Amino acid sequence: MEQGVPIIKACKFNRPVKGGIEGVVMKKNFSMDRRQSKRMIMRSFSILTASVMLGLSGPALMAETQVQGTKNTLPNRGVPLFVDIEKDLLPKADAALDSYYVNCCFEADGKQLGFEWHEMIYRLPQGSFTSTEFLLMNGSDDHFFPNTLSEPFTQNNSIPDGQLSVFSSIGELKGDQKGMTLRLQSDKGNVNVSLRPRKEVLYNGTTGLLNLAGSKSYEYAYTNMDVEGTVTIDGKDYKVKNATAWFDRQWSGAPEAVSGDDPTKMMSSSWLWLGMPLNGDLSAAISLWDLYADGGRNACATILNKNGTQINVPANISYDGIWTSRSSGNKYPRKIHVAIPDEKIDFTLESLITNPDFVHSDGKGAPGCQVLCKAEGTCQGKAFSRNVIVEMIGDLCGK
Repeated sequence: MEQGVPIIKACKFNRPVKGGIEGVVMKKNFSMDRRQSKRMIMRSFSILTASVMLGLSGPALMAETQVQGTKNTLPNRGVPLFVDIEKDLLPKADAALDSYYVNCCFEADGKQLGFEWHEMIYRLPQGSFTSTEFLLMNGSDDHFFPNTLSEPFTQNNSIPDGQLSVFSSIGELKGDQKGMTLRLQSDKGNVNVSLRPRKEVLYNGTTGLLNLAGSKSYEYAYTNMDVEGTVTIDGKDYKVKNATAWFDRQWSGAPEAVSGDDPTKMMSSSWLWLGMPLNGDLSAAISLWDLYADGGRNACATILNKNGTQINVPANISYDGIWTSRSSGNKYPRKIHVAIPDEKIDFTLESLITNPDFVHSDGKGAPGCQVLCKAEGTCQGKAFSRNVIVEMIGDLCGK
C-alpha cells in the first residue's frame, strides 16, 4: 500500500468481490486506514493550531512576523541614557552649573608635560558668570603655572547652529562632536591644539547621571581624544603628537525647592576625581570619584570595558604624604592608592609636582589641586604605566 494516501487506497477497493473473505480483509484494512487517516488529520490540525498561536509563518499560514511600517521595525537604540553626546554638547540655558573640561598628558623633548583647562558657567540668582582655570605642568622640571579667572558670562551668538563655542578672556573651545579646537593663552604659556574624539564614550553612572552631593549631575566623557598641535610652557614650544586628551562634559539643573536638589552644594564639598584610560589601546577607561559631602563619603568608579559595557563599582582609596597648601590651607596627598578588587584593578598615583595648587582670587571658584601624576599598576592582570592628571578640590585630606 502506498504510504501517505490511505483513504484513496481504501476507496479504490471498496467493492464486492467473490468468496467474501477478501472483502472482509479489505473492509478491515479500510477500517484501519480510516483510523490512521483520522489520527493524521488530528495531528495536522494540532500543528496548524500551534503554528497560529506561536505566530509562525509558512506557505499555508500567510503571516508576517513583522509588518513594515509598524513600530516593531524601529531601530533599537539600546539602553536609555540621560545624556545625548550630540545634543548635550552645547551649553544648557537652564543649568545652574555648566562645565567643560580638557586635560592632556604628553612627552616632548624628553620631558613629562601636561595641561588642564576647565571652564564652569554659573547661572545663579545673583547673576551668571564663568570661572576658568588654565594650568600648565612640567613634571620633569617641577614647574606648575596656574591661571584662574572669573568674569561675567556672555553668549556667542555668531556661531553656526550646532557648533560649540565656550570662551573667556583666557581662550576658547569650539567645534562639535566630530572635532574641536582649543586655544588658550597666559603670561606663562599657550595651548593651540585640535581634538578628535574616538568611538569610546564613558557615561558617568553608566547612564550619564550621578547623584553628587544630593543633586543630579549629568556627565559624559570622550576618554581618548586624539590631540595634535603646540603647547608653550615658560617660553618653550613643544609639539604634541601621539598623545590623547580627556574631554569631560558635565552639568546640573537649577535648584528645585520641592525635591531639595541644589547643585551649588557641590561647590562646598571636597573630592578627588580621575579620568584615565586603563589598557594599551585606550579602549577601556575609568572615571573615579572620592566625594565628601553631607558628612559622608562616596568612593566609587564607573568603568568602561574594552567591549563597550559599563559598570559601577565601589573603590578603596587611601592617601599618603599629606601636605598643606600655602594658598588655601587645604590638605592634599602626594601619593594615592586605588584598589577595585571586583574588577582586578590596583594602581598607585604619585605626584610629579611639589606644589600643584591654585585658588581663585575673587573667591568665585573652588580652590583645589590639579596635578600631573605617574600612574602605575595592574588592570585585569596586565601591568600599565602612564601619566595622568588628578583633580582634587576642597580640603580633601582635612578634617
